[in-house]
Amino acid sequence: VGDGLKVEAGGAGTIIRGLRISGFSGNGITINADRVTVEGCAITENTGHGVFVNGKDTLIKGNQVNRNLIFGNE
Repeated sequence: VGDGLKVEAGGAGTIIRGLRISGFSGNGITINADRVTVEGCAITENTGHGVFVNGKDTLIKGNQVNRNLIFGNE
């Protein structure tokens, strides 16, 4: 099946919020763009990385309300 979600070079400034990404044979999220934000996501049990980043100024953030849950990825 591959990656759950890909953000390519034209996706600079993308915000990924509130998604559940689980069970993919690749990475949960692959980011090939700059200034991408990932918040409030559950990224679990993917064969590859939870989040693979190949871009600058990417934020994988959260607080008590919008935190990310990333576990069980290879």
